[in-house]
Amino acid sequence: MRAFHNAADQNYRSPQGAIPAGFEVCLSVESDREMSLRIWCDGVEKLLSPLSKAPAGGCLTRYSYSFTPDAPGIVWYRFVGEGSSVVPGKDPLVGEVKSGQAYESFQLTVYDPEFSVPEWTCGRVMYQIFPDRFARDPSVGEVPGRIYHPTWDDPITFEPLPGKKEYTGYDFYGGNFRGIQSKLDYLGSLGVDLIYLNPVYRAASNHRYDVGDYTQPDPVLGTAEDYRALCEKAMESGIRIIGDGVFSHTGDESVYFDRYGKADPPGAYCNKNSPYFSWYRFRNWPDDYACWWDVITLPEVEEEDPGFEEFINGENGVTRLWLRRGASGWRLDVADELPDSFLESFRRAAKTEKDAFIIGEVWEDATNKVSYGALRKYLLGAQLDSVMNYPFRRWIIDILMGRLSPESFAANVRALLSNYPSPVHNALMNFLSTHDTPRITSILGGMSEQAKRDEVKGVTLSPDERRAALRRHSLAAALMFTLPGIPCIFYGDELGLEGGPDPLNRVPFPADGFDSVSALRGLYTELAHLRKNPALAKGTTNIWGRDGYLRIERTFENETAVLTVDLAREEALLSCGKKELHIH
Repeated sequence: MRAFHNAADQNYRSPQGAIPAGFEVCLSVESDREMSLRIWCDGVEKLLSPLSKAPAGGCLTRYSYSFTPDAPGIVWYRFVGEGSSVVPGKDPLVGEVKSGQAYESFQLTVYDPEFSVPEWTCGRVMYQIFPDRFARDPSVGEVPGRIYHPTWDDPITFEPLPGKKEYTGYDFYGGNFRGIQSKLDYLGSLGVDLIYLNPVYRAASNHRYDVGDYTQPDPVLGTAEDYRALCEKAMESGIRIIGDGVFSHTGDESVYFDRYGKADPPGAYCNKNSPYFSWYRFRNWPDDYACWWDVITLPEVEEEDPGFEEFINGENGVTRLWLRRGASGWRLDVADELPDSFLESFRRAAKTEKDAFIIGEVWEDATNKVSYGALRKYLLGAQLDSVMNYPFRRWIIDILMGRLSPESFAANVRALLSNYPSPVHNALMNFLSTHDTPRITSILGGMSEQAKRDEVKGVTLSPDERRAALRRHSLAAALMFTLPGIPCIFYGDELGLEGGPDPLNRVPFPADGFDSVSALRGLYTELAHLRKNPALAKGTTNIWGRDGYLRIERTFENETAVLTVDLAREEALLSCGKKELHIH
């Protein structure tokens, strides 16, 4: 049997990519025998006969099929006939013939025609700040009971406290809101106009994912007024701020759970009559309760509990509170562990308050992610605006480390963009490092992503390794800034900071780093300012890979930007308008 289908070709699939519900799609296959189109959506299978047939050259006939999906969802399709199927091949969008039972299918994403992403996100450059480690204003005094490092450049630790089995993020460097505010000019000069702050709630740890009080900032950072002032000053500088929503769990020391009996009134652990008791899943109260990834200090919440849902998403809930204090949006921690109903309620609350931007933490293709046995609906129009683009990061690392061919890189990018609704493309959160990953410089210098912190504590790249890492880092930055989405710089990556798994990746920003000049920082600055070009900010994307070269072309109206990467020489050329940027 001979047959061919290319989902990336307008002649075989029209329209291209994801489509709004209510739009007709036409699919075609060229084959030497008649085939049926098998579609599957929401558990229902249909077989469609061809609407038309036309000669396609040689012994092949072109068979075409049309249908109109009437609701958001994922439609899976393949062409079947006489015991064989045309299914995705090595390139996820190009078909190959398989005999027998072949369950692979092409994906067609169908989204809400009303789905849109805030226009103000277009062309933004994001900067991620881990608040305890970016900048410190000494006018904010130390908080009694917290453990502080004696100096800003004191080495990172992950040793448990005496009597404890594990490190709990108990140590603080004292970064604060006023410190961030004092560095807005630095961020502006770098080309940054969007800041993503890791959690700022009151909490016991320096990472603050163990929420202690959703309504108050951690006093180590400052006051609610300090937060408002930061958002106001940032907005005056053309910089927006988004927060970090941690709604799948709280800390065990929180006023809601209150494991150590310090809250007034007592929390769920101490009192079954607590208004927060129904927020948690106690198997045998009080000591046997559901925890996030079995971490006993992070009790899970029941997101669909009416009391919790109202507390977070109600008219005066947490979602709106921080937006009213000046935030322009949210990044949602572990979005794949939040129920659909909660995400939909969250979106309604945030969008009712203002034109907020909502990003979810999802590590895979967010359109076909399955969690807790269900296909998720993140990007169909009722939940998220965008997601953290972990797939791009993985492919950038793999192609620069020689583990992925340019042909496969290009095919992977095309497939992901085909799956994602077009409103999402230019709002994807693209990054090379985060607080959850080793630093990109260390990874491109040869550190394993699976390295244990005990193995790499105190380990730095040799001079030769660092030179190689920075050369690759420059190419990685060029790729991140050229691919569609919002490039996000993890604080200090522009200086080539090194670091292994957390907390080794959370080193304080060098005190002299704001005044330093480096080739890598200069490159980041040039790339960030080029990003304002409409071609890079919102252009369509074409990508090819062949013979050791990768080429990405972005086009918008009469503007074009082209990045060509020579992988063997580890150098690249970015042409954008009249500007040419050589990267090596």
